[in-house]
Amino acid sequence: MQRSAPIIVLVSLLLFAACGDPKGASDPVEPTAAEEPVFVGPGYGGVDACVDCHAERVESYRRTAHYQTLRRPDPEVFAARIAAVGGRLETRKESLHHEIEVQDGQAFQTSVLSLGSREIRRREAIDFIMGSGRIFEGYLSWDGDRLMQLPVGWFAAAGSWSNCPGYDDGQARYDREILPRCLDCHGTWAETRGGARYRPESVMPGLSCERCHGPGREHVLHHRAHPEAEEGVAIVMPARLPRARRLDLCAQCHAEPGELIGEAFSYRPGEPLGAYVRQESGHGGEVFVHTANQIQRLATSACFRSSPELDCISCHRTHAPEGEQLLRRSLRACQGCHEAAHRDDATGLPAALRDRCVACHMPSRQVSDTVINTRRDDFLGFFRMTEHRIGIHEDASRELRARERLAEGDEAGGRAELLALGRDFVARAERSERGHRFVESMAFLREAGRLAPELAPDAARLAALAQRERRRAEALAMVTETRRAGLAGDLGRSRRQLEAALAIDPGQPEATVLLAELDRLGGDLPAAESRLASVLDLRPDFADAALGLADLRLAAGRVEEAIAPLEGLVRAQPLLARARLLLARARAAKGDFRGALDDLDHYLERVPGDRLAVLNRAAMLLECGRAAEARRVAEDLAGAASGETAAACAEFLDRLGLGERARSLWLDLLRDPDLESRARAALAGMALDENDPARATELLAPLDGRRDDATVLATQARLARTQRRLREAEVLLGEALRAGGDHGLAQLEFFRLLAGSRATPPERLRDQALIVATGAGGRDPRTLVELAEVLVGRENEVARGFLAQAAARAETALIPGLQERIRALELGLDGSEGPR
Repeated sequence: MQRSAPIIVLVSLLLFAACGDPKGASDPVEPTAAEEPVFVGPGYGGVDACVDCHAERVESYRRTAHYQTLRRPDPEVFAARIAAVGGRLETRKESLHHEIEVQDGQAFQTSVLSLGSREIRRREAIDFIMGSGRIFEGYLSWDGDRLMQLPVGWFAAAGSWSNCPGYDDGQARYDREILPRCLDCHGTWAETRGGARYRPESVMPGLSCERCHGPGREHVLHHRAHPEAEEGVAIVMPARLPRARRLDLCAQCHAEPGELIGEAFSYRPGEPLGAYVRQESGHGGEVFVHTANQIQRLATSACFRSSPELDCISCHRTHAPEGEQLLRRSLRACQGCHEAAHRDDATGLPAALRDRCVACHMPSRQVSDTVINTRRDDFLGFFRMTEHRIGIHEDASRELRARERLAEGDEAGGRAELLALGRDFVARAERSERGHRFVESMAFLREAGRLAPELAPDAARLAALAQRERRRAEALAMVTETRRAGLAGDLGRSRRQLEAALAIDPGQPEATVLLAELDRLGGDLPAAESRLASVLDLRPDFADAALGLADLRLAAGRVEEAIAPLEGLVRAQPLLARARLLLARARAAKGDFRGALDDLDHYLERVPGDRLAVLNRAAMLLECGRAAEARRVAEDLAGAASGETAAACAEFLDRLGLGERARSLWLDLLRDPDLESRARAALAGMALDENDPARATELLAPLDGRRDDATVLATQARLARTQRRLREAEVLLGEALRAGGDHGLAQLEFFRLLAGSRATPPERLRDQALIVATGAGGRDPRTLVELAEVLVGRENEVARGFLAQAAARAETALIPGLQERIRALELGLDGSEGPR
């Protein structure tokens, strides 16, 4: 027993590294209400820059939760709390406690570890308060140019000090950095120095007016110089933005936090948020965090989909504390669409509820993804938030009816209804446990106990779930590390790591999905499909599994099987951009080009910077008969595209008959090592179209010996055929059809080889033509016309079908001479004569 003592001391010393006097970090400087506002960064001045013209509104806004979400501590508030509840937080570890104190006008937090006669203390200044304090507030401390979260905060709901969310009781952690994405929601701006390092004096606490209106320097300077101007200049007016952009203002912080694309604090109001933050985890509709995903959940509502102007400010005020105003504004928003008949006596609702639409249609719910550990309880969900999926919430309605019966004196009836509802929550807890949502399971059990005390979970059941949650978190850390290391780097090591994670937490969905990806990379598609289906059996909303399964089915040509679950996923998570992109691909494979175009429009609203998706949208425009628009999109994109997108753009431009523009892109891509061979093959094909075999030979010469690219081999075969080296062409085409990559060009060249031989039976030529037409080559009307030209007089009905398909293609009008060729062939078919 005594052997462990040195280890305990060592760990304790590590936990309390850097103990000593509080740091002397410089205090950040706020802009002041001087004659000349102090602007920082890209032109932010804070609310003080707005006072001259908007004093009343600024004074009102200072009282809002948004403004208070990151602020400097008020020593008097801390002193009052210490006087009321004391300045000490005990933990379940008897040797550890935390202290809060105020000294010389500065608040401090100290962790104290007692080791017999020895005591180790770590004392840190409280430099910032994070959180409005309505429910909980945490404390931050400067460590040089890093901001660290302290372990103890103020739990307003209980009126006491508490461990911060995510901190296990009995630990003294000082290692949690505040990342730029955290400050991006809680502050206005900060100058970063790489990673989570900041220039301390640059931090602008709280959300200033500029988070919704944009940096104010130019606006302020203009109106100081032109005080007579009545129209606002150089400022964003959110009310004038399209709904999608208004929602983006709120989604910065009231959707899942997502992943930054580029630098923190780079988003500007009025721009598409999807170009700056990728907000889709793929793990279901209730993923994170303090905000409870209000934007995603609102977007699933029928009211939202059918009301083009419904958004956050339909109910919420932004410039003043809400209070009772929120209930009145929400009622007006509901009554704007719903007739009074929904609220009269015919509804059977008690009079007290008829004007409280949100009580049933947007009820408060337990938040299970922001939790704290206390001295007595693990993973305690500490607050409730309004459900933003507007709809019929049977749970809330049942509870309201039961409470009404109790109020009317029907004790037995009311208690019976609450007991039945509580049992439903117990059943949900069991389903959540099977789906490895252990915190959610605990929340449902506690909800059951709230409704019916006889259903309250015992401590042992909660402790078992808490232990499983800790094991899940341990396994998930291993999965995250495997994903970060890269699956394709070492498949064997990745598989062993994921299997180790499953040994800790059997059936964990994240590990199972990644193992399915390894199965797919290894060519075992049935195993991959089985794993993904097993995840969806337990977690139907686990988007990564649904997307992976749909992708597998699409690759296997099972389009209908892929579309149905994707449509369900889009309904459940309408802002999940990847689902829209995959659904567009599935609809295009089915021939539903209008549906694919609609999906791509939704996707690009969320991810406007995806140039390959823009090009795919141009292709769908073309299929929908909007050829001129498609051409404009492709030409605009050609000037900005690079890499794989530029190659795809060149192929599309060539399909549109814009050969010179395509040639220019291919010439640029000769300098790209990853795309050089593809560019050489494309340019060689153009040279052969122009009857310049010498140029084609020159371009293909560096690719001699390449046997792994079907396009290169097919182009080499075409050159050999042109030069009457037919046996060599045949060998090269055989290799092309066995090589990886796109076989469309090889199949077309094989048709040309067969067509050049008089010994080819007509049925063999017809069958090969059908292979080309039903593959990728069938998308190009020039290929269809070429097939028809060969088959006229041999297989007239098949030729007639190819011509009909070509004529229906929107791009035929864009390709010089193609319509004339089609009409000439149609005349030849009508006269039963034509080229042979």
